[in-house]
Amino acid sequence: MLDERAEKDRCLAKIKNAYQLNLHGDSPEVLDGSAPDILRKIHEETGAAETKSKEQREEKKRVEKRKKSGDGNLDGFVKKVKA
Repeated sequence: MLDERAEKDRCLAKIKNAYQLNLHGDSPEVLDGSAPDILRKIHEETGAAETKSKEQREEKKRVEKRKKSGDGNLDGFVKKVKA
């Protein structure tokens, strides 16, 4: 079974990577067959090749929301000590 949202997010990330590299249907890299290798490398670098769980996606959204609102965690200010 597939998680539709996870697959949709992964596919959209791959499409965004292709557009950032200006790889379209008539690009020389696409026509000569070298585009898949280029895209595979960039997908691995950006994490677009990985399928994330629902919890990971939700945590990422929470972190991004906190960053946008100016809230964050105190890890940079507080030293963790085991008691």
